[in-house]
Formats: sequence, structure tokens, C-alpha cells
Amino acid sequence: MDAEDVFLKAMQLELDGREFYWQAAQRSTDPQAAQLYRQLAEDEAHHYLYLRRQYEALQAGQGWAAIAELPPVRALDAAAPIFPAGKAALEVLPDNATEEEVLLFALTAEDRSYLLYVRQTRQARFGPERQFFTQLAAVELGHYHLLMAHYHARFSFAGRQT
Repeated sequence: MDAEDVFLKAMQLELDGREFYWQAAQRSTDPQAAQLYRQLAEDEAHHYLYLRRQYEALQAGQGWAAIAELPPVRALDAAAPIFPAGKAALEVLPDNATEEEVLLFALTAEDRSYLLYVRQTRQARFGPERQFFTQLAAVELGHYHLLMAHYHARFSFAGRQT
């Protein structure tokens, strides 16, 4: 996959993520989950803008720049997948999805975005390129952890509501 394909795929992932989280917020009956989804939708919109800005800069021959709005990140431990063992990742969200299925789908989406950015970090030829994708991967990892914390609070054995 060349750099242009990566940017186009990443921008589409962010747009799709924003739409998914916006719809999830509208459908959620849990006020905490709805707020989390609204924040994630806003974050995904920002990520799209970061990607588009960098893509346009590269197209104009301006080179790479770190994402000024995000803190610098040194490196990520990407040796293992972040999706939890024993949980089923959802490829397609059913129309009548439960809250748990929505969270599992969101976790899957964040995992995919994270892995895309980690792959690009590993393939980066320049330090600024590596920094750019490392910053995005770190944010996606943070989203994943937020969603997983909510998942555990809502659906773990100790917190399971009946």
C-alpha cells in the first residue's frame, strides 16, 4: 500500500468512525456511554483533519510535520494485538445491536485503526513521518482503553447488570 492509499484509507476510517460514534451516541440509553461516543466522534473528526492536513502538505511538497495538537510520543509497544483474548470482534454491526455489541464493534474499529497506524510507523522512512503516525496510533490506543474501561465497568462479571 503506497502512502496515498494509506492516507485515503485512514481518512475514510476516521470519517466512518465519526459517523459510527455519532450514531452510537444517538442510540445509546446509557448517558455515560452516549457522552463517551460523542467525545470519540469529535476526536475522529479531528483525526480526519490531521490526516487531511498532512496529506495536502505532502501533495504540495511541504514534507512531514508532527501533529501540533497532540503530545509527542516516543514509541509504542506494538508487539501484541490490543484486542482482548476470548472476546469476539465484530465485523459487521447488526441493525438491532445490543450495547455490548456496539462496544465490541467500537473496540474492533479502534484496533484496526491502531494497527494501520502502527504498520505505517514501522514502514516510515523519516523521523517526522514516524512521529506523525505514532501520535495517531497512541490516540487510537487511548480510545481503545477508554472503550475497554467502559466495557469492563458495564459488562464485566462484577459489574454485569441484569
